[in-house]
Amino acid sequence: MHLQKSVQLLGCISGGRLIIHEENYYIGKGTFKGGIPQTTKPDKIRHGFGIRSMTRIAKQYGGDLLISTEEGLFKVDIYIKLGR
Repeated sequence: MHLQKSVQLLGCISGGRLIIHEENYYIGKGTFKGGIPQTTKPDKIRHGFGIRSMTRIAKQYGGDLLISTEEGLFKVDIYIKLGR
């Protein structure tokens, strides 16, 4: 399988919220533990910190972070209410 190496990052303001959408391709089966995807990289000690950090930051600003996978695409959506 040929892996497409690209990341799509979009942002907008809608309904009083900042919405950030990110998606990128992955190979293999996505596995989750406690709602957080586990890295597929062999060196697990040095990978997998980004999602936890983004979740913490979203919550710090009263927002949510949602993760999904679909046919080789990994997707992250962040919603942060503006004007707190």
